[in-house]
Amino acid sequence: MGEGTKARALAIEAPPAFIEAVRALSVEGLAVSEPSLAGSSADILDSPAGGDRIRPIREVVTILARTGKAVAELGHKVGQLLPTLSGQVVVVTDPVTGRRLGVLSAGSTEEDIRKLFWP
Repeated sequence: MGEGTKARALAIEAPPAFIEAVRALSVEGLAVSEPSLAGSSADILDSPAGGDRIRPIREVVTILARTGKAVAELGHKVGQLLPTLSGQVVVVTDPVTGRRLGVLSAGSTEEDIRKLFWP
């Protein structure tokens, strides 16, 4: 399912531990960017504790799956990681337009994942 799909780029916003797990995935044809903070970095810098003492709550990575097979494998492996979210969510967006494509959680089904990864 989904293996005939062309290359796909997605941005994923999630807790740092989830982002770290996504970055550690071994999928042929997959490129994952370095994580960046989700939201405004100005909020962190303006914090009374200072930016160096605040840990990020959410991070964003951009993912490029170069082949349909990589898209399918990425969707499958992200699905395996979802149970680790413990009440948090993964927001999936189009990295070019910024349009929100959907939200995944520990309770997301295979069908939910398929709709986001293979539109």
